Amino acid sequence: MTEDINVKLLQPYLFYEALKNDQDLTEWIKELNKIYYQSVSAEEYLKNFGAQLVRNYTELLKGYTEISPANRCIYLNCWTNLEINRHKSEQQINDFYSKVEIFVENVWENLKEKKGEHCNRDKSPFTKEHVNKRKGLLDFCTNRDILRKSKDVYSYEKLNDWVSKMYKKHVHDNYCKTYEDILIIYNENDSPLKIADNCTLYDIHATFPYFGFSKIISFWEHRIRSISNCKKYEKASFDVPPYPEVLDSDDVSSSPILIKITITAFTIVSIFFFGLILYKFSPFGFWLHKNIINKYKIGVDNEEEKNILSKETLYLNFLNSGKSDHHISYHPV
Repeated sequence: MTEDINVKLLQPYLFYEALKNDQDLTEWIKELNKIYYQSVSAEEYLKNFGAQLVRNYTELLKGYTEISPANRCIYLNCWTNLEINRHKSEQQINDFYSKVEIFVENVWENLKEKKGEHCNRDKSPFTKEHVNKRKGLLDFCTNRDILRKSKDVYSYEKLNDWVSKMYKKHVHDNYCKTYEDILIIYNENDSPLKIADNCTLYDIHATFPYFGFSKIISFWEHRIRSISNCKKYEKASFDVPPYPEVLDSDDVSSSPILIKITITAFTIVSIFFFGLILYKFSPFGFWLHKNIINKYKIGVDNEEEKNILSKETLYLNFLNSGKSDHHISYHPV
Protein backbone atom coordinates (compact mmCIF):
# COMPACT_ATOMS: atom_id res chain seq x y z
CA MET A 1 0.00 0.00 0.00
CA THR A 2 1.46 3.34 -1.04
CA GLU A 3 1.60 6.40 1.17
CA ASP A 4 -0.62 9.47 1.03
CA ILE A 5 1.03 12.67 -0.16
CA ASN A 6 1.74 15.16 2.63
CA VAL A 7 3.69 18.13 1.26
CA LYS A 8 4.49 19.32 4.79
CA LEU A 9 6.89 16.39 5.00
CA LEU A 10 8.69 17.39 1.81
CA GLN A 11 11.72 19.66 1.63
CA PRO A 12 10.10 22.73 -0.02
CA TYR A 13 7.83 23.25 2.99
CA LEU A 14 10.60 22.50 5.50
CA PHE A 15 13.07 24.77 3.71
CA TYR A 16 10.73 27.75 3.66
CA GLU A 17 9.81 27.28 7.31
CA ALA A 18 13.53 27.35 8.11
CA LEU A 19 13.95 30.56 6.10
CA LYS A 20 11.17 32.22 8.15
CA ASN A 21 12.59 31.19 11.53
CA ASP A 22 13.54 34.36 13.46
CA GLN A 23 14.74 32.72 16.68
CA ASP A 24 18.30 32.50 18.08
CA LEU A 25 19.77 35.24 15.91
CA THR A 26 22.44 36.50 18.35
CA GLU A 27 25.36 34.77 16.64
CA TRP A 28 24.07 35.75 13.22
CA ILE A 29 23.84 39.42 14.21
CA LYS A 30 27.56 39.24 15.05
CA GLU A 31 28.20 37.69 11.65
CA LEU A 32 26.15 40.44 10.02
CA ASN A 33 28.31 43.11 11.67
CA LYS A 34 31.44 41.44 10.26
CA ILE A 35 30.02 41.27 6.76
CA TYR A 36 28.35 44.69 6.71
CA TYR A 37 29.73 47.03 9.36
CA GLN A 38 27.09 49.74 8.71
CA SER A 39 24.53 47.39 10.24
CA VAL A 40 25.83 48.30 13.72
CA SER A 41 23.91 51.56 13.59
CA ALA A 42 20.85 50.10 11.90
CA GLU A 43 17.45 49.89 13.58
CA GLU A 44 16.68 46.73 15.52
CA TYR A 45 14.21 45.28 13.02
CA LEU A 46 16.75 45.75 10.21
CA LYS A 47 19.46 44.03 12.25
CA ASN A 48 17.23 41.01 12.82
CA PHE A 49 16.21 40.97 9.16
CA GLY A 50 19.87 41.19 8.10
CA ALA A 51 20.88 38.42 10.52
CA GLN A 52 18.24 36.11 9.05
CA LEU A 53 19.43 36.92 5.55
CA VAL A 54 23.05 36.13 6.48
CA ARG A 55 22.03 32.79 8.02
CA ASN A 56 19.76 31.88 5.10
CA TYR A 57 22.37 32.75 2.48
CA THR A 58 25.41 31.16 4.14
CA GLU A 59 23.88 28.11 5.83
CA LEU A 60 20.40 27.16 4.64
CA LEU A 61 21.05 27.77 0.96
CA LYS A 62 23.60 24.93 1.00
CA GLY A 63 21.21 22.38 2.49
CA TYR A 64 17.90 20.84 1.37
CA THR A 65 19.54 19.27 -1.66
CA GLU A 66 16.36 17.61 -2.94
CA ILE A 67 15.49 21.13 -4.11
CA SER A 68 17.50 22.34 -7.10
CA PRO A 69 19.96 25.21 -6.42
CA ALA A 70 17.98 27.44 -8.81
CA ASN A 71 14.74 26.85 -6.89
CA ARG A 72 16.44 27.38 -3.52
CA CYS A 73 17.59 30.76 -4.81
CA ILE A 74 14.04 31.62 -5.94
CA TYR A 75 12.72 30.64 -2.50
CA LEU A 76 15.29 32.91 -0.86
CA ASN A 77 14.24 35.81 -3.10
CA CYS A 78 10.54 35.18 -2.41
CA TRP A 79 11.17 35.16 1.34
CA THR A 80 13.25 38.35 1.09
CA ASN A 81 10.61 40.19 -0.96
CA LEU A 82 7.80 39.21 1.40
CA GLU A 83 9.87 40.28 4.42
CA ILE A 84 10.57 43.65 2.79
CA ASN A 85 6.83 44.12 2.26
CA ARG A 86 6.07 43.10 5.83
CA HIS A 87 8.60 45.44 7.42
CA LYS A 88 7.56 48.38 5.24
CA SER A 89 3.94 47.78 6.20
CA GLU A 90 4.72 47.49 9.93
CA GLN A 91 6.93 50.59 9.87
CA GLN A 92 4.42 52.46 7.69
CA ILE A 93 7.02 53.15 5.02
CA ASN A 94 5.49 54.20 1.70
CA ASP A 95 8.63 54.94 -0.32
CA PHE A 96 9.01 52.73 -3.39
CA TYR A 97 12.76 52.28 -2.83
CA SER A 98 13.12 52.75 0.91
CA LYS A 99 15.84 52.24 3.49
CA VAL A 100 14.65 48.64 3.85
CA GLU A 101 15.45 47.83 0.21
CA ILE A 102 18.76 49.73 0.42
CA PHE A 103 19.80 47.80 3.54
CA VAL A 104 18.90 44.43 2.00
CA GLU A 105 20.69 45.13 -1.29
CA ASN A 106 23.87 46.16 0.55
CA VAL A 107 23.86 43.07 2.78
CA TRP A 108 23.20 40.81 -0.22
CA GLU A 109 26.07 42.28 -2.26
CA ASN A 110 28.46 41.87 0.68
CA LEU A 111 27.35 38.24 1.08
CA LYS A 112 28.08 37.53 -2.59
CA GLU A 113 31.49 39.16 -2.29
CA LYS A 114 32.55 37.44 0.95
CA LYS A 115 30.61 34.16 0.92
CA GLY A 116 30.45 33.39 -2.79
CA GLU A 117 27.93 34.06 -5.54
CA HIS A 118 25.51 31.32 -4.60
CA CYS A 119 22.38 33.29 -5.49
CA ASN A 120 21.65 36.53 -7.35
CA ARG A 121 19.18 39.07 -6.04
CA ASP A 122 15.95 39.18 -8.04
CA LYS A 123 14.89 42.83 -8.16
CA SER A 124 11.66 42.27 -10.07
CA PRO A 125 9.05 44.74 -8.75
CA PHE A 126 6.46 42.10 -7.84
CA THR A 127 3.70 43.04 -5.42
CA LYS A 128 3.09 41.01 -2.28
CA GLU A 129 0.15 39.24 -3.94
CA HIS A 130 2.21 38.42 -7.02
CA VAL A 131 5.10 37.08 -4.93
CA ASN A 132 2.68 34.80 -3.08
CA LYS A 133 1.29 33.49 -6.38
CA ARG A 134 4.85 32.93 -7.60
CA LYS A 135 5.75 31.04 -4.44
CA GLY A 136 2.60 28.91 -4.72
CA LEU A 137 3.57 27.88 -8.25
CA LEU A 138 7.16 27.25 -7.11
CA ASP A 139 5.89 25.01 -4.29
CA PHE A 140 3.93 22.91 -6.75
CA CYS A 141 6.77 22.55 -9.28
CA THR A 142 9.40 21.72 -6.65
CA ASN A 143 7.16 19.15 -4.95
CA ARG A 144 6.26 17.71 -8.37
CA ASP A 145 9.94 17.18 -9.25
CA ILE A 146 10.60 15.49 -5.91
CA LEU A 147 7.52 13.27 -6.21
CA ARG A 148 8.48 12.33 -9.78
CA LYS A 149 11.53 10.61 -8.30
CA SER A 150 9.40 8.84 -5.66
CA LYS A 151 7.16 6.69 -7.87
CA ASP A 152 7.86 3.64 -5.71
CA VAL A 153 6.53 5.47 -2.65
CA TYR A 154 3.37 6.97 -4.19
CA SER A 155 1.00 5.26 -6.62
CA TYR A 156 0.21 6.80 -10.02
CA GLU A 157 -3.37 7.25 -8.86
CA LYS A 158 -2.35 9.32 -5.82
CA LEU A 159 0.18 11.31 -7.83
CA ASN A 160 -2.44 12.16 -10.46
CA ASP A 161 -5.05 13.04 -7.84
CA TRP A 162 -2.55 15.43 -6.28
CA VAL A 163 -1.65 17.01 -9.64
CA SER A 164 -5.37 17.37 -10.41
CA LYS A 165 -5.96 19.12 -7.08
CA MET A 166 -3.04 21.49 -7.68
CA TYR A 167 -4.23 22.20 -11.21
CA LYS A 168 -7.67 23.18 -9.92
CA LYS A 169 -6.02 25.37 -7.27
CA HIS A 170 -4.02 27.37 -9.81
CA VAL A 171 -6.40 27.23 -12.79
CA HIS A 172 -9.84 27.37 -11.21
CA ASP A 173 -13.15 28.54 -12.69
CA ASN A 174 -12.30 32.20 -12.12
CA TYR A 175 -8.69 32.05 -13.27
CA CYS A 176 -9.06 34.86 -15.83
CA LYS A 177 -10.18 37.25 -13.12
CA THR A 178 -7.46 36.04 -10.75
CA TYR A 179 -4.64 36.64 -13.23
CA GLU A 180 -6.13 39.64 -15.03
CA ASP A 181 -3.73 42.20 -13.51
CA ILE A 182 -0.66 40.02 -14.11
CA LEU A 183 -1.58 39.60 -17.78
CA ILE A 184 -1.95 43.37 -18.11
CA ILE A 185 1.24 44.37 -16.25
CA TYR A 186 3.78 41.76 -17.37
CA ASN A 187 4.77 40.01 -20.54
CA GLU A 188 5.33 36.26 -20.30
CA ASN A 189 9.10 36.27 -19.72
CA ASP A 190 8.90 38.86 -16.92
CA SER A 191 5.82 37.40 -15.28
CA PRO A 192 5.85 36.08 -11.69
CA LEU A 193 3.98 33.07 -13.08
CA LYS A 194 6.86 31.88 -15.26
CA ILE A 195 9.65 30.25 -13.27
CA ALA A 196 10.97 27.85 -15.92
CA ASP A 197 9.81 26.29 -19.19
CA ASN A 198 8.27 23.41 -17.24
CA CYS A 199 7.03 25.58 -14.38
CA THR A 200 4.77 28.21 -15.85
CA LEU A 201 1.08 28.95 -16.17
CA TYR A 202 1.83 30.02 -19.74
CA ASP A 203 2.34 26.35 -20.64
CA ILE A 204 -0.10 24.32 -18.59
CA HIS A 205 0.68 21.02 -20.28
CA ALA A 206 4.41 21.23 -19.57
CA THR A 207 3.73 22.19 -15.96
CA PHE A 208 1.00 19.74 -14.89
CA PRO A 209 2.10 16.24 -15.95
CA TYR A 210 0.22 12.97 -16.04
CA PHE A 211 1.86 10.01 -14.32
CA GLY A 212 1.42 6.61 -15.94
CA PHE A 213 -0.08 5.51 -19.23
CA SER A 214 -3.90 5.42 -19.10
CA LYS A 215 -5.20 8.99 -19.27
CA ILE A 216 -8.40 8.51 -17.32
CA ILE A 217 -8.31 11.41 -14.87
CA SER A 218 -10.98 14.01 -15.51
CA PHE A 219 -8.86 17.16 -15.21
CA TRP A 220 -6.76 16.05 -18.19
CA GLU A 221 -9.59 16.63 -20.63
CA HIS A 222 -10.29 20.19 -19.55
CA ARG A 223 -6.85 21.74 -19.26
CA ILE A 224 -6.25 25.04 -20.99
CA ARG A 225 -3.07 25.70 -22.92
CA SER A 226 -2.10 28.94 -21.20
CA ILE A 227 -3.48 31.68 -18.99
CA SER A 228 -2.60 34.06 -21.84
CA ASN A 229 -5.70 32.68 -23.60
CA CYS A 230 -7.64 35.05 -21.37
CA LYS A 231 -6.42 37.89 -23.60
CA LYS A 232 -8.54 36.49 -26.41
CA TYR A 233 -11.61 37.31 -24.37
CA GLU A 234 -10.55 40.70 -22.98
CA LYS A 235 -13.68 42.34 -24.42
CA ALA A 236 -15.89 39.88 -22.59
CA SER A 237 -16.75 40.02 -18.91
CA PHE A 238 -14.16 38.33 -16.72
CA ASP A 239 -16.96 37.16 -14.46
CA VAL A 240 -17.54 34.29 -16.88
CA PRO A 241 -14.38 32.36 -17.74
CA PRO A 242 -13.80 31.70 -21.45
CA TYR A 243 -14.12 28.25 -22.90
CA PRO A 244 -10.70 26.66 -22.56
CA GLU A 245 -8.79 25.12 -25.42
CA VAL A 246 -9.04 21.39 -24.87
CA LEU A 247 -6.21 18.95 -25.42
CA ASP A 248 -6.54 15.19 -25.13
CA SER A 249 -2.90 14.16 -24.96
CA ASP A 250 0.57 14.95 -23.69
CA ASP A 251 1.49 16.58 -26.99
CA VAL A 252 1.50 20.36 -26.49
CA SER A 253 1.21 20.83 -30.25
CA SER A 254 -2.20 19.06 -30.36
CA SER A 255 -5.27 21.15 -31.15
CA PRO A 256 -8.95 20.61 -31.97
CA ILE A 257 -8.36 21.53 -35.65
CA LEU A 258 -5.50 19.06 -36.01
CA ILE A 259 -7.57 16.36 -34.34
CA LYS A 260 -10.51 16.98 -36.74
CA ILE A 261 -8.23 16.80 -39.79
CA THR A 262 -6.68 13.56 -38.53
CA ILE A 263 -10.09 11.99 -37.88
CA THR A 264 -11.39 13.01 -41.33
CA ALA A 265 -8.34 11.58 -43.11
CA PHE A 266 -8.55 8.37 -41.11
CA THR A 267 -12.27 8.02 -41.94
CA ILE A 268 -11.67 8.41 -45.69
CA VAL A 269 -8.84 5.86 -45.70
CA SER A 270 -10.92 3.43 -43.61
CA ILE A 271 -13.88 3.68 -46.03
CA PHE A 272 -11.57 3.01 -49.00
CA PHE A 273 -10.01 -0.10 -47.46
CA PHE A 274 -13.37 -1.38 -46.22
CA GLY A 275 -14.79 -1.05 -49.72
CA LEU A 276 -11.78 -2.82 -51.21
CA ILE A 277 -12.09 -5.73 -48.78
CA LEU A 278 -15.85 -5.91 -49.39
CA TYR A 279 -15.30 -6.03 -53.15
CA LYS A 280 -12.55 -8.68 -53.07
CA PHE A 281 -13.74 -11.11 -50.44
CA SER A 282 -17.51 -10.84 -49.89
CA PRO A 283 -20.55 -12.30 -51.75
CA PHE A 284 -21.66 -8.75 -52.36
CA GLY A 285 -18.38 -8.05 -54.16
CA PHE A 286 -18.84 -11.19 -56.29
CA TRP A 287 -22.40 -10.16 -57.23
CA LEU A 288 -21.21 -6.62 -57.98
CA HIS A 289 -18.47 -7.93 -60.23
CA LYS A 290 -20.80 -10.37 -62.05
CA ASN A 291 -23.89 -8.25 -62.57
CA ILE A 292 -22.75 -4.67 -62.80
CA ILE A 293 -19.12 -4.52 -63.77
CA ASN A 294 -19.45 -7.31 -66.40
CA LYS A 295 -22.53 -5.62 -67.83
CA TYR A 296 -20.56 -2.42 -67.97
CA LYS A 297 -17.73 -4.20 -69.83
CA ILE A 298 -20.21 -5.82 -72.30
CA GLY A 299 -21.77 -2.43 -72.89
CA VAL A 300 -18.38 -0.92 -73.59
CA ASP A 301 -17.50 -3.78 -75.99
CA ASN A 302 -20.80 -3.38 -77.87
CA GLU A 303 -20.23 0.32 -78.13
CA GLU A 304 -16.78 -0.29 -79.58
CA GLU A 305 -18.20 -2.78 -82.13
CA LYS A 306 -20.81 -0.24 -83.17
CA ASN A 307 -18.11 2.35 -83.66
CA ILE A 308 -16.06 -0.06 -85.82
CA LEU A 309 -19.10 -0.97 -87.97
CA SER A 310 -20.01 2.67 -88.31
CA LYS A 311 -16.52 3.49 -89.56
CA GLU A 312 -16.59 0.61 -92.08
CA THR A 313 -20.00 1.72 -93.37
CA LEU A 314 -18.76 5.26 -93.83
CA TYR A 315 -15.74 3.98 -95.76
CA LEU A 316 -17.86 1.87 -98.14
CA ASN A 317 -20.24 4.74 -98.72
CA PHE A 318 -17.27 6.90 -99.55
CA LEU A 319 -16.02 4.40 -102.16
CA ASN A 320 -19.48 4.04 -103.72
CA SER A 321 -19.92 7.76 -103.91
CA GLY A 322 -16.62 8.01 -105.82
CA LYS A 323 -17.79 5.46 -108.38
CA SER A 324 -21.04 7.25 -109.01
CA ASP A 325 -19.20 10.40 -109.99
CA HIS A 326 -17.33 8.79 -112.98
CA HIS A 327 -19.49 7.43 -115.91
CA ILE A 328 -18.12 5.95 -119.21
CA SER A 329 -20.12 7.08 -122.22
CA TYR A 330 -19.79 6.89 -126.04
CA HIS A 331 -20.38 9.82 -128.29
CA PRO A 332 -20.94 9.33 -132.03
CA VAL A 333 -18.31 10.90 -134.30
